[in-house]
Amino acid sequence: MVICRTWVTEITSQHPNNQFRKRTYVPPCTELEMNMVECIEAYGIPASHHMCQAYINDFGECVHHEMAMRRSQIMQRERVKQILKGKRKPSEVFGPKPDPNAYLPGPFNP
Repeated sequence: MVICRTWVTEITSQHPNNQFRKRTYVPPCTELEMNMVECIEAYGIPASHHMCQAYINDFGECVHHEMAMRRSQIMQRERVKQILKGKRKPSEVFGPKPDPNAYLPGPFNP
């Protein structure tokens, strides 16, 4: 809840956004963020928690990837369960181990 909202607080506040990180790269969540902000602006802050919940959830998922990570963890657990039950071989689930000293530093991997 905002304690004091005036034109001074509106001008001097810094709102982190997903719009302009680099000039040549457009972040993947910009369109979702704009949809969310436009919805919040249209309905106002108090009503937006109910009316714009789909936009807020979509933007949150795009930024944090919570559902994707949860789905990946569930699939990984299921694969390990199948290995322990003998339905799958570890070589089918996990890739081969890298060779010792396989890491080669380069201009992008110092």
